[in-house]
Amino acid sequence: MDIHKVSMVVRGMREILEVNVCESSSGKTYLDCTPRDRERLDHFVGPNYAPGPDDDPEGWDEEGWIEYYVDPLLERVKTVLGYEIGEENVQKLDIDVDEKGFLTVRAR
Repeated sequence: MDIHKVSMVVRGMREILEVNVCESSSGKTYLDCTPRDRERLDHFVGPNYAPGPDDDPEGWDEEGWIEYYVDPLLERVKTVLGYEIGEENVQKLDIDVDEKGFLTVRAR
């Protein structure tokens, strides 16, 4: 899978503010992407967040973060990539969101 072609597609998405092509210590090329409306897990409070007495009332709503930020972002990225490069090629990619809200795309 040509990660540079994937980079061109992701750069064209309105949800993505910045795309950096990086190289891992093992020499593999990957994309480090900044979503336009990036949400960090440690600051996220979703609409259904009901913190317990030991929870941070200002963040760490992991269930809400996944439901309202991570899942929609991953679905959108995979849908656009599937349309542009084909579903079979999307299956050759690892697409993930880290707890800081950055999107990472790696070829398997």
